[in-house]
Amino acid sequence: MTHYKLKSLVIQSIESFNNPKTRELYFSIYHPDCVLHGIPGLEPGLASIKQYYHMIWSSFPDIKVQMEDMIEEGNTLAFRYSVQATHRGEFMGIPATGKPIGISGMSFLRFDGNHCIERWALLDVASLMQQIQD
Repeated sequence: MTHYKLKSLVIQSIESFNNPKTRELYFSIYHPDCVLHGIPGLEPGLASIKQYYHMIWSSFPDIKVQMEDMIEEGNTLAFRYSVQATHRGEFMGIPATGKPIGISGMSFLRFDGNHCIERWALLDVASLMQQIQD
């Protein structure tokens, strides 16, 4: 698979993620047995991934991910991104505050064909928590 194909898959999935009307399409990038590393307690598999993101979307319904950089090596795609959202629902025990948040992160996705089979993520959760608690 060419890097243009991987980049296109990821860009399309982020566009789906950002649009509340097409969010369910976001999950098409993941293999049914995908493992997301870096999210404590998240079980492998698409059902757990969906549960996690539905929680995120209920806490931050206007969430938007902006891609900053993308680099491909073989069947792995790495990208840096920023996130903007408003805290509109309970998140990690903190009731909705209505506060805007802005954080950054990085992800590495390993593909098997057209599907992500593993993802490693680093997200500035400490900054997010500080922003909704201050």
